Amino acid sequence: MSQLTCHSPLILPLAQKNGGQLRLVTDDGANDSMKCRIGQEAIALTTGRTRLPCPNASDIIRPAQDTRQREEKKMKRLADFLTLSRFFLSLGIMALGVWGGEETLPTVVMMSLLAWMTDTLDGPLARRARPRRVTWIGEQDFPVDVFMVVALLSYLVAISIVPWQGALLYLAVATVAIWCLREQGVALAFMAPVQALFLYTGCRRAPTETRWVFLYLAVVLVLDWDRYCYLLSVFINGMRRVLRV
Repeated sequence: MSQLTCHSPLILPLAQKNGGQLRLVTDDGANDSMKCRIGQEAIALTTGRTRLPCPNASDIIRPAQDTRQREEKKMKRLADFLTLSRFFLSLGIMALGVWGGEETLPTVVMMSLLAWMTDTLDGPLARRARPRRVTWIGEQDFPVDVFMVVALLSYLVAISIVPWQGALLYLAVATVAIWCLREQGVALAFMAPVQALFLYTGCRRAPTETRWVFLYLAVVLVLDWDRYCYLLSVFINGMRRVLRV
């Protein structure tokens, strides 16, 4: 039995010729394209024949990459759609407050639940893309969150829960603080009281629908505990900054 070494740039195989049969030994980790190319080189060395054409590895890898890129683009578009839907839900909440009155509170609670669900989903979907290119809509994710809180505050004003003078003063102070300190935690510190007041109003006047909101929040906390612990720490730091001022 004679042994010939094939000096392949990919893997060094061992060609064994025994009884007129050629057996190629390669690394188990080699893919089919590598084994084909190395095998043809080994045959050329042992028999003197010309290598047969083998499939190029890039021809095998490229379709898989194209498929993955298409899937990632779909994820980006879905994430952008969820962010936009939260913006339009916020506009709907403001419109219901102006033209619908307090009778629309159950509907507004469910719309808020849908908006918070989109906020939970759009970030993970956008982060699944590689590389993580942020679209223009993706950059507006947090401003849309702020706009939703403004919409909730305007709804509370429209149904006479908050006086409009107090709401304007609150928004003015929040705007100045966020502009001067320029921290996400500061924005969260001003957003949380409005959300808490809205949920309290929902518990008092639309308890059935608000129960679904608390159920959703409980599920999200269990499934994504680390993220909300981080947001809580950011919120606490933001409160400290505001209180120092």
